[in-house]
Amino acid sequence: MNPLLIAYDGSASADAALEFAGRLFGGRDAVVVTVFEPLLAPDGEAPEAAAGRVCERGAARATELGVKAVPRPVSEPGAVWAAIDRVAEEIRAALIVTGSRGLDGSRALVTGSVADYLLHHATTPVLVVPDLDLATARKDHRMS
Repeated sequence: MNPLLIAYDGSASADAALEFAGRLFGGRDAVVVTVFEPLLAPDGEAPEAAAGRVCERGAARATELGVKAVPRPVSEPGAVWAAIDRVAEEIRAALIVTGSRGLDGSRALVTGSVADYLLHHATTPVLVVPDLDLATARKDHRMS
């Protein structure tokens, strides 16, 4: 069976995607992908090191949640969604799992717009998992 690709940037939304993947796809093989744009490494850290650190943490968490995960940090310029889509095609992923929102600012790895681009342009099916805390807060705000 083809592996899942779990897009991970360390955000609460990405953690929600990991947790959902663990509940729904426990026991499945997965590749946890962290895309980091080379010019956006935090605190002078090498982009590959930054992506690797975040990706390792995501793969370890996915494994704790029951997914057989391996990390795949990707450091390249250009559209993050395109890098995720390229890796999904390369590994012949059955599904891309991503959070609905990512980190903001210069450390953005997987953002809401990336999820939107994946939904509309990826050649692999995409599952977008909402950040339940954010969704609940928005719902409460609409109802007040």
